[in-house]
Amino acid sequence: MKYRTTRTAVLLSSVIASLLLSACGEKVLDYRNAEVVNGALYARGANEPFSGKVTNVLAATVFEAQAGFSTLIKTLKNVDPMDTIGGTGVISICDVSTNKGVLDGPVSCKLPRTDTVQLEAAFSNGVLDGNLTLHDETGAHTLLELAFKDGQPDGIMKLYSSATDKLTHTVEWKAGALNGGEDGFDPQTGNRILHTTYLNGVLEGEMTQYAADGKTLTFKGTFQHGLLNGEVDKFDIKSGIRSVDHYTDSKLDGISQAWDASGKLIGEKTFTNGEDAVQKQKEEEKERLGKEVDVAINDPDPEVKACVNSYPWSKAVTPSDDEAIEEDRKILAWRDECRANPDSHPAVDRSISQIKTVPTTQYNNGK
Repeated sequence: MKYRTTRTAVLLSSVIASLLLSACGEKVLDYRNAEVVNGALYARGANEPFSGKVTNVLAATVFEAQAGFSTLIKTLKNVDPMDTIGGTGVISICDVSTNKGVLDGPVSCKLPRTDTVQLEAAFSNGVLDGNLTLHDETGAHTLLELAFKDGQPDGIMKLYSSATDKLTHTVEWKAGALNGGEDGFDPQTGNRILHTTYLNGVLEGEMTQYAADGKTLTFKGTFQHGLLNGEVDKFDIKSGIRSVDHYTDSKLDGISQAWDASGKLIGEKTFTNGEDAVQKQKEEEKERLGKEVDVAINDPDPEVKACVNSYPWSKAVTPSDDEAIEEDRKILAWRDECRANPDSHPAVDRSISQIKTVPTTQYNNGK
């Protein structure tokens, strides 16, 4: 009789628990006891997709399959490769809501073995839809706020400093692409230190950057279809050096100048399609002369060839560009004298120090 009473009590408590669970309208499933079949989540062995709360789901499992979330992380890393926001929250453990086997409803993710909430989001019919908020590892400081719509970032993204809780960055998303203004703020002063604009995911229009005081201009340039074009002004706070460059499609193109803190010109170069025009001209001249010298030392006329190879080659095996050009010009002048009179050994300017006769192969290899 005692056995029957105990068994009856157990059965009664089970019925009450089931009634209470039904009244709440929520079923709870540990993810360890779940399985995913054809993209839908089931309680292991069940015939119908699960609807209710699923616990202990890795954040990576929840978010890595979300294209919009991946776009967000990629963008954050492109802006600042050292930024850690993209990895924050992914190692946390989440409680999610499902409806007929797909994510639907709120998601809350906590650090393993703690009650510290790091990531909060919402899903609708399997995709991110609603506000996403990311906190630091203490849970006390918000790092990021952004809304999603139909699985994609959509709205004003806000980034905050965990040290000061001040707003450090805002940028507008539309349907998964950066569209609209972007502003940066100093985490200490709160002054605006960046302003630019995006169109369909690429920079478009003027970009300005400032020092922490929000007044001292450190960068000013214009983007067209994501590429720098036109005049770019830069100012280095520490050195006081100001520079003005010119760009075409993000490549230096035109005159580049720099001035020290006193306003004295300290450097000037001319670029063409991203290359130093003077240096490029010098390299082309060096290559042209080098080819002429190769022809000269292998002249088809044996007497001319012997005369050319009697030139007192420079000792320098790896001369500078200027030295190589000077030497090659002298060799070619010697070649011209040899052609005029191969039996003579014309005088040569011996201003290059420590000259001596070396095999031509050594000279050519040095080039």
